[in-house]
Formats: sequence, structure tokens, C-alpha cells
Amino acid sequence: MNRRPNQRLRREAILGPSLPAEISYPRVVSDGGQMGADFLVALRVPGKPLAHCWPDMMRRQHRRAISQLAEKMRRLHQTPGPANLPTIDAPQLLRGDTLSPVMSLLAALEQARSLQYTDRALMDDVEKLVYDLTPAIEPSSSDHLIHGDLTFENMLWDGSDLRAILDFERSRTAPADVDLDVLLRMAC
Repeated sequence: MNRRPNQRLRREAILGPSLPAEISYPRVVSDGGQMGADFLVALRVPGKPLAHCWPDMMRRQHRRAISQLAEKMRRLHQTPGPANLPTIDAPQLLRGDTLSPVMSLLAALEQARSLQYTDRALMDDVEKLVYDLTPAIEPSSSDHLIHGDLTFENMLWDGSDLRAILDFERSRTAPADVDLDVLLRMAC
């Protein structure tokens, strides 16, 4: 159930059938609702969130889980995004008033400059760095899907296999490294 007015579960219901079978996304049984009250019901998949299992797993199980995750992500990142998928705001480096990460950073630097004890020369150096690194900061385009919220909480482990990847409500077309960024942040 989603009570926010963004219809993220409606997006996931649209996306689910276009996901490759190798992802093991559960079949959607029902979805619907209205703005601020959309819902999604999927078949139950056996397993527990990988985050809950990870601390007690053996090294060989860790390797097996990561190997299976890599295969599932490789397949997902080869999947073109469906044309009818509604857009969603991506949380990485974005503000509500701009969709440009560089503009978000520059606005934050301007705000920092106005603080009482901010070193203006340091802010100038950081601003130059942002401009120099703009090609690396601005998102590149991609027609292929990412998960968008790839954490161990969204993966089901049954004791020997990674059974499913869940929660594709933030999925969108983007470079594959966006998933890697989220996964590495979770690992830290």
C-alpha cells in the first residue's frame, strides 16, 4: 500500500510483466487504487530478506548470493525500459526545483556561501571542481532498466539461493552504475 501521491506501486505493476524471468520477480496478482492510495499484491516468494540472513551466512553462501545477484543485475541492465512506464523522480543528487545534479550542487554551494563561517575561497574551489567534473556528475542516458533501490532488504534468500529481487518502484532507465552506487552505499 502506498499513501503518497506518486503512484509508485502502479509503476511497479506496469513494470513487473516486462522484467526478465531471470530476475525472479513475483507475479503481480492485483493492483489498483487511486492517487494517494495505490496498492500492489504479488505472489509470495519463499525466503527472507538477504539483509537479515547475511550476518549468519557462511563465506561460500556470501559468494553464491553475490554471484547470483550479479547475474540477475546483468540481465536487468540489458532490459529495455517499457515505453509506457510513468516517470519517477530519482532521489540521487536531485532537488525538487531542478532535475540537474550539477545545478543542485551549485545551488547548495551558493547556500553554503551565505553561511556565517564559510570559507569563500574553499567554496570557489569546490565550485570549480563541480564545473570540471560536470561530465561525470550529469547523468548519462540509457534505454535500459536499473532497479533504483538495490539493497539486501529487497532481495529474498532461501538459505541456498537468491530467490527474488523485489520493490521495483524506483526502477527506471539509467546507467547501471546507479545500481552499483546504491548497493555500495548500503554495504557501507
